[in-house]
Amino acid sequence: MDYSGTCRCEKISVELFLPKPIDTYVSRACDCDFCTERSARYLSDPEGVLEISPKQALLQRRQGSNQAIFWLCDTCQDLIAVSCDFNNETKGALNAKLLESEYQLATPTIVSPKQLSAKEKASRWDTIWMKVTFGSVG
Repeated sequence: MDYSGTCRCEKISVELFLPKPIDTYVSRACDCDFCTERSARYLSDPEGVLEISPKQALLQRRQGSNQAIFWLCDTCQDLIAVSCDFNNETKGALNAKLLESEYQLATPTIVSPKQLSAKEKASRWDTIWMKVTFGSVG
């Protein structure tokens, strides 16, 4: 299944490829200050793929254990996704808020990664996140 979305200013577009219909997924809302301030809701499937296509450079931020990169639009500051590299492959999760205007999404589950060690976080992400690709700017 193919789903698409954009940030508010439409400078960053995303294509999400999921093996199941989107309404069968429950996103995750992280309870850390960074994610809560942005009302982030992460969506991923280990069998899925997320393609991020920026018309301009993305901002990168690191939080918590500094292992993951949070990708934001440089213009509207929308949080696009989070990613981390595992064995030469980038995996991550989409901020499902980019899809809310187009698709009906279930109420997210609250998660608390800040309760996990850095090693536990990475292990969890490696099992639940999906492949992420980035298109060239332009």
